[in-house]
Amino acid sequence: GERLLNTPYISRRKKQHYSPQH
Repeated sequence: GERLLNTPYISRRKKQHYSPQH
């Protein structure tokens, strides 16, 4: 999920929430 840093995507690897607002 490193490529989807600009999307509200939840990486199941690092279990981190990538939100476009942050």
